[in-house]
Amino acid sequence: MHGKSERDLNKIIGLFQEEMQECLAGIYLHGSLSVGCYNPETSDIDLLVIAKDKLAADAYIRIARGLLAIDDGRYGEGGIEVSIVLETYMQSFVYPTPFEFHYSPSHRESYRSDSAYVCGDLEDPDLAAHAVVSGKRRPARPFNGSDRSAAEGRR
Repeated sequence: MHGKSERDLNKIIGLFQEEMQECLAGIYLHGSLSVGCYNPETSDIDLLVIAKDKLAADAYIRIARGLLAIDDGRYGEGGIEVSIVLETYMQSFVYPTPFEFHYSPSHRESYRSDSAYVCGDLEDPDLAAHAVVSGKRRPARPFNGSDRSAAEGRR
């Protein structure tokens, strides 16, 4: 893993651990960084975060602010892409998959310009592929919790 991307990844993981605490079921890496084709100039950091329960609205706003700060300090053009999905939707897989929160370069300016903006309570058909890559393809790795079953959609 690249030094700067690992530093950013550790900051992101720390943010989710702090904000979600006991509600955090797992953090799973997917995308180019997980499969060894990450380019620090252009690639983003892709994470699937599994939550045991919904968070309070202000927690999503704090997470967005934290991600924005980390994203603004990153090298290159890649950005950060994160979706928070409830564990229940991974255990009994739902397609298209509902998500509680989403942060990505396409939403960055909305998060920057509107302090109350939260992209969430929607569905994303791409989350099915992210869950498969996160749970079954090496070297995807869980960063919190050793059980991949939440990301794989089974228990």
